[in-house]
Amino acid sequence: MTDTSTDSTDPRRSFRRHLPRRIDAVARRIARFEAEGWDINGLSVLHADAQRLAGASGRHGLVDASELLLALESLLGRPLADDVLPEEPIRRQISAVVARLAELFPASEGVGADDGERHPVAAIDDVGDRPAGPPPSAVPTVRPAGTITCRIYYLSAGDDFGREVEQQLAIAGLEVEALVEAEELREVLSALPPDLVLIGPGFESDLAAIGNALLPARQRSGTAIPLVVLAATDDIESRLSARRAHADALLFAPLSPRDVVQQVEQMLNPEREPPFRVLIVEDDRSQGVFAESILRNAGMDARVVEDPMQVLPVMAEFNPDLLLMDLHMPKANGMELTALIREREEFLNTPIVFLSGESDEDLQFEALEAGGDDFIAKPVRPRHLIAAVQNRVRRARAAGRSASRRPSNDPHTGLHRRSWLLERIDHALDAALAARGRRLGGLLYLDIEGTRQIRERLGLSALESLLANVGRWLADAIAGAGHGCRLGDSSFLVLCPAGDGEALEALAKRLRRVLAEQAFEVEGRPLRLRCTVGVCAFEHGFADAGALLTAVERACRQARGSETGVKRFEPPKGAEREHEEALLDLLRHAIERRSFELLFQPIVAVQGSEEAQYQTLLRLRDDAGRVYPAATLVPLA
Repeated sequence: MTDTSTDSTDPRRSFRRHLPRRIDAVARRIARFEAEGWDINGLSVLHADAQRLAGASGRHGLVDASELLLALESLLGRPLADDVLPEEPIRRQISAVVARLAELFPASEGVGADDGERHPVAAIDDVGDRPAGPPPSAVPTVRPAGTITCRIYYLSAGDDFGREVEQQLAIAGLEVEALVEAEELREVLSALPPDLVLIGPGFESDLAAIGNALLPARQRSGTAIPLVVLAATDDIESRLSARRAHADALLFAPLSPRDVVQQVEQMLNPEREPPFRVLIVEDDRSQGVFAESILRNAGMDARVVEDPMQVLPVMAEFNPDLLLMDLHMPKANGMELTALIREREEFLNTPIVFLSGESDEDLQFEALEAGGDDFIAKPVRPRHLIAAVQNRVRRARAAGRSASRRPSNDPHTGLHRRSWLLERIDHALDAALAARGRRLGGLLYLDIEGTRQIRERLGLSALESLLANVGRWLADAIAGAGHGCRLGDSSFLVLCPAGDGEALEALAKRLRRVLAEQAFEVEGRPLRLRCTVGVCAFEHGFADAGALLTAVERACRQARGSETGVKRFEPPKGAEREHEEALLDLLRHAIERRSFELLFQPIVAVQGSEEAQYQTLLRLRDDAGRVYPAATLVPLA
C-alpha cells in the first residue's frame, strides 16, 4: 500500500509517505487524553489537525483517508462548538475512527518507521503503563491561552542545544516535530504545511533549497509560514543565505534556548500593526481616486485631498505615514507645499513622494531639493506604487520605534541626551509659566575653562576622554538635584526642577568648588579643571526655551570676569533695557535690509608663508555711524 518513492518533488507521494506518522501522532495524543484526562486546548488542536489532514488527503486523492478524517473532524467539532469535553459516546466513536485510520495507514509503513525514536513529536508522549488519570468528566484542564495551538518543524543537528530548544518549545505549549535531515524537511513541507519552520545552526548550505520548498507550501496553505534561522556566526554569507531563503528572522550565536522560544512566539503571535496611512495630494480627482483604490486594495488607509490649501489641516488630523504629492496644482504647487510641510517639526521626517507626469529632470531634482524623498513618474504600475509606499513607510515606522526605544541618557557618562533635556526644559518652562504661585526651578550653564589649550597640548582624543570623565562626575554630582547634558564642545547644561535663584546659585558655587577639587587623570597624570557657571531661574518669566538658553549663556560669559566664577542672570533695567531693545530693533532692520558689514583683516604669518590668509569680522553700523562689533551683536541674536 505504501509508495516508498523518495521523490520530494511529488507532493502526493511525500504526503502519502508521511500520513501514517501523522495519524499515529493523533492516535497517541487521543490515547494520552483518555489516560490523563481531556482538556479543551488539546481538543482544539486535535480538531485543527484533523481538519488540516482531511483537506490535504482530499487534495492528494486519498479518498478513504479524507472521509475518515472528515468524520473525526466532525466528532471533535461537536463538543468544541459548545466549549465542553467529549462525553463517553463521542469518545467511543472517536476511538473507532482513529482505529480504522490506523488499520488503513499503519505507522510501520510510514517514513522513519525503521528508526524508532528518530522523529519525536515533542508534544506527544507514549502512554505506556501509566496509571489512569482523572475521569474524562472531570473539570477541564485550563492551560494558558494560545498553548499547543501551533505546529513547528524544527531542523536540528540533534546536539544538546537542539534538544534543549525542542524541550523549551514543548514547555511553551508548542507542538514540535524534530527533523535531522534537510531532505526530510523538504518532503514534509510538500506534504503538510506547518505553522512555522525553525532551522538550527549548521544547515546554511541547505537554506536555499529549503526556501524553495517553503514557497509553494506558503502558496498552498494561503498563509505566510514564518521561517526562523539560527546561525553559528554573524557574517555576510549567513545573512545572504537567510535572505535568499526568504527567512523572516535570523538569530546568531551565542543564543539561549529561551531566546529562540521568545522569537518563535513573537513570530507566531505578532502584534497587529495598524494599517499604513497615506495622504494623496492630487487636484485631479480621477487620478487621486485611482491611487487611493490601489493603496486601499493593498490594505492601507488612504485619503485624497484635492485642495492644496487644506493639506496642513488634514495632516494634523490624519497624521499620515507618507504623502503622495502631485507637482502641478492650482493655488500652491507641490514644491511650495512640501517646503511648508517641512517647516512643521512634527512632519519634518514624514516621507513625501512626488507622483507626477513631469518629465523635466531639472524640475524633478528641484522637487527633491524642496524636501521630497522620491519622485515617481506617471503612469505608474500598481505594483510599483504599492512597493514604493510600503518600503518608505516601513522604514519610517522602524526609525520611529528605534528613536522611541533609544535611552534618554548616555550609557557612558550617565548624562541625558541633549534633545531629551531640551524637551524637558520646554515642559518645565510651561509648568513654571502656568504656576500661580512662586515659580521655582531654573538652569545652570557650566563652561569648562582651558579646553582649547588642553586640545593643542594633548590632542582631541585626550580632550574628549577628559570631557567624558567630567560628564560622569557631573552626573554623580547632580544626582537627585537635577538633570544634565553636554551642550557644546566644553559646556554642560543642568536643569533643576526646584529651588529659587539663591538655591540655584548655591548649587552652582558648590559644583564649581567640587570640580576644582577633583583630580582627573589624563595620560597618566592628574589634571584639575575650573569652570564658570551661569545661573538663570524660571521666575523671570521667559516666553520660550530659546530666550532662557540665551540668558543663561550670557550669564555664564559674564561670570568669566567675576571673582566667584558664578553669575546669576538679572533682567536688564532702565537705560540698559532701552539700549538692549534698541540694538534688537537695529538687528531686525539689518537682517531685513541685509546691511551687515564684513571686514577682512589680513593675517600675517610669523614664518613668512606665501599663502594669503584673512580673518572675517562682522560689523553693524547704525544711522548715526556708530559701529557695533560681533561680540555685542551675537549674544543678542
